[in-house]
Amino acid sequence: MNPVYIEAVSVLGPGLPDWETLQAVLGGRHAYTYERTPPVQCGYLTPNVKRRTTLHMHVAFHVAEKSLQQSGFAPQDIELVFASSDCDLGIADRIFSALSLPEKMVSPQNFQNVILNAAIGHLGIVLGNRASATSVTGGEYSFAVGLLQTATSVATENHPVLYVAYDVLGPEYLDIRDPGMHPFSVGMVLTPVPTPRSLVGFMLDLVEGEDETTLQPDTLESVRVSSGAARALPLLAAIAAETRDTLRLPYCERNLLNLELVPCLQ
Repeated sequence: MNPVYIEAVSVLGPGLPDWETLQAVLGGRHAYTYERTPPVQCGYLTPNVKRRTTLHMHVAFHVAEKSLQQSGFAPQDIELVFASSDCDLGIADRIFSALSLPEKMVSPQNFQNVILNAAIGHLGIVLGNRASATSVTGGEYSFAVGLLQTATSVATENHPVLYVAYDVLGPEYLDIRDPGMHPFSVGMVLTPVPTPRSLVGFMLDLVEGEDETTLQPDTLESVRVSSGAARALPLLAAIAAETRDTLRLPYCERNLLNLELVPCLQ
C-alpha cells in the first residue's frame, strides 16, 4: 500500500485532557498521573444533541471535533470511519431490563442508540455530512481494525478520512474488561498525500506474530492495554517523538498490523 499521512490528532483519556498534554508526557516535560478521564468539552453537544446521546458517543464527538478543527477539511464533506470495541453496553442494559418486565416497553431512542453506528450516525447529522460513514469493531483489536479500514479508504478513494476510535466501560456484569477502565478516545485525519499540516506518514501491512509494541512508563502501558481504542498509544508516542520507526499493533490473536513510519516529504 502507498503511504498515507496523519494531518491531525486528538486524544481524550485517563489523565489526558488533550493531545498537547500527551505530547508533554511522552516528551518527559510533564509527569503522567493516572486519574479519571476529564469531562468532554465539545461544541457539537448542544442541549438537544446531548439529551439524545450518551457518554459513549460524547467521547467520540470530542476527539472528532478537535481533529477537524486542526485540519483543513470541511466537516460536512470528509468521510468518517469510527471504531469501538462494543456498542453502548449501558443502553443494552436498559433494553435488557425493559424486556425483563411484563410490559416490555423498550424506548425507541434506546433502540436506535444501541447499534454500533449510533455515534457516527448522530455526528453525521450534526455535521450535515453526507459522505461515506463506516463503523467497525474488533474487540480489543478495534483500533488496528479501524486504522486499516481508514488507510485503505484513503489510499483507494484518494480523499481524506476522519478516523475516530473510542471506548467506554459498560455495566460490570455485561463488560468483561477491567472495571477500573476509564473512557478513551482518539481522533485522526488521514490524507492520501502530505500537506503542510502533516505530522507523519506510514505504510502498513498485516504480518504474523504476537510481539506488539508496548509503552513506557508502566502507567501508560496499563492504559494501552485497557481498551481497544487505547491501543493507539504507541502510534501517538511515535508521532510525539517524531520518530521514523516500525510499530506493531495487535490486529487479532496471532496477527499484527505492521506500520512503517515515513517522513512527510512535500
